[in-house]
Amino acid sequence: MFRDEGEIETFDWNTTTQQLILGSFYIGYTIMPIPGGWLAGQFGGKRVIAIAVVWSSLLTSLIPTVAAISVNLLISLKILDGFGQGIAIPGAYVIISKWAMPNERSTMVSMILSGMCMGLIISSYLSAWMCTSNIFGGWHFSFYSYGIAGAVWTLLWLTLIYESPSVHPFMSIKEREHINLALNRTKLNRKSACNVERRVLSLFLFQFSVPWIEIFCSSPVLALTLCMVTFEIGYYTLISDMPLFFTHVLGYSLETAGLLALIANIIQFGIRFTNGFIADVIINRSYLSVRSTRKVFVAITFAQGKEQEWSKNAKVYDEGETLALIRRAEKQHNSPVTE
Repeated sequence: MFRDEGEIETFDWNTTTQQLILGSFYIGYTIMPIPGGWLAGQFGGKRVIAIAVVWSSLLTSLIPTVAAISVNLLISLKILDGFGQGIAIPGAYVIISKWAMPNERSTMVSMILSGMCMGLIISSYLSAWMCTSNIFGGWHFSFYSYGIAGAVWTLLWLTLIYESPSVHPFMSIKEREHINLALNRTKLNRKSACNVERRVLSLFLFQFSVPWIEIFCSSPVLALTLCMVTFEIGYYTLISDMPLFFTHVLGYSLETAGLLALIANIIQFGIRFTNGFIADVIINRSYLSVRSTRKVFVAITFAQGKEQEWSKNAKVYDEGETLALIRRAEKQHNSPVTE
């Protein structure tokens, strides 16, 4: 670690080390969703999400101290952070399953997931601002502030959020019965994705209440898993590497890189927030079936993502080539003229 006069305190890490640190988070984040779903089903999504946020807030607060000690220790801490955050999304889905009306499910899911984009919007700007300023110690304060914010958020979450309509103390009986009746009707109408023999085999072999064999042999589950794996690889690669690309390749300042990421997240927030509502309108008015609606929106998402990837690659090439030409021209202009 070194400090130049008038500049920000930085670590002497090469690009490979930086990518290892950024990518290590996703090791834990990838492992935990299935155990997190089981934990949320056993102990409630409210508790699981609270534990995830407290855990992540604590580890985030320790990053400045751990980073000064050892890179390997920092990578280990980021893996542990991924373990904690990996159970948050499954916990959210468990709560959604207890609250979302069938005809409002897409809207509720999109509103909740758009909150992740809003968090990225706020943090992209605030992190860049705090890291480039000397307020309360500079970049260290960005980690401390998120730790404090997470603790405050957890207190509000535990106070204001309830696991299901059945335990909400201020909900009217009519509203509670309306939600529970709709959810129970949906459960009764569900059909198993596997045949009777596999259900019997699952119960005989494992005696689990969770039908693991039915889940893993379900074609919708396998198809959705494939879609999510391919999408998340590209999405989180962009999230992790975009700041490094903006600052190291294109030569933008940290604040400018944060603002560029901010623009992308604002667009994504708008799309996520509205698409769920549009999907519910299509389903409720019987324009398309639930299955067809889901397929159309997934296809649009992947097609749009591929188009954005191509356009970004083209833009990256153009900007990189232009930047190289500009720097070459500057060198020629500043160099002495020779015969």
